[in-house]
Amino acid sequence: MTLTRLAAAGAAATCLVLGTAGVAQAQQQPKIDVSPRVFTPGQAITITITECTKKPTINAAQASRVFTAVPAFTGTPGETWTARQATRSNLVPGKTYTVSLTCTVGEQTVNGSITVNPGKKPSPKPTPTTPAPAPSTPTIPSGPINTGDGSTQGGGSGVTLLAGGAAVALAGAGVGALALRRRAGRESS
Repeated sequence: MTLTRLAAAGAAATCLVLGTAGVAQAQQQPKIDVSPRVFTPGQAITITITECTKKPTINAAQASRVFTAVPAFTGTPGETWTARQATRSNLVPGKTYTVSLTCTVGEQTVNGSITVNPGKKPSPKPTPTTPAPAPSTPTIPSGPINTGDGSTQGGGSGVTLLAGGAAVALAGAGVGALALRRRAGRESS
């Protein structure tokens, strides 16, 4: 079951106020809130109670099964009381834990409880991979261009270039002679 489903189903941390019977009691009941509503085992939660005219008390035996220590309330009579305490890391996700509270409102004692249901610990995020190394600085060539035969470096003789030029000249002369011969043949016919 996903954490979202737990919260939607009301299985995450929720609060219930169970009042004693009486007309005056029904008019003034404290509001009990737990924050965060969705928590994981080992995470601290805050309990907030309003309207109590005396410091609220919590059932120590029940609290010791849920919290690492019994939450101690601080606050202002008739206004807001808060207690923040870490939950035990061995709480079972999806299991409901209830802790009783007692609060005095005016002359009435009100019994209430908090019900918590921890969610699953989120799966660890994948560790980022090591980035590829930055490309090395490119090498800038220096010196003369490498043509492959080495004739332009170190005072070469140029025999290869001379032979290549002669071959091109002979080929040109041969093509020219052939063209003249054809032309002469057309004029005589």
